[in-house]
Amino acid sequence: MNPEVELRLFGFGLFPGIEIELLQRFPSYIIRCERTEVALETSVASQVRVTVVR
Repeated sequence: MNPEVELRLFGFGLFPGIEIELLQRFPSYIIRCERTEVALETSVASQVRVTVVR
């Protein structure tokens, strides 16, 4: 992952192992992390790796 992108995600509280919820995919990705909703550009979202938990 690009170090600048990684630092930006950390600033939003998105760290490895944290649980997120995908709220929207179009026109941009919107995810929820605890009580924070974050919009991610496709170029940033494509660098995020997740494990699906149901």
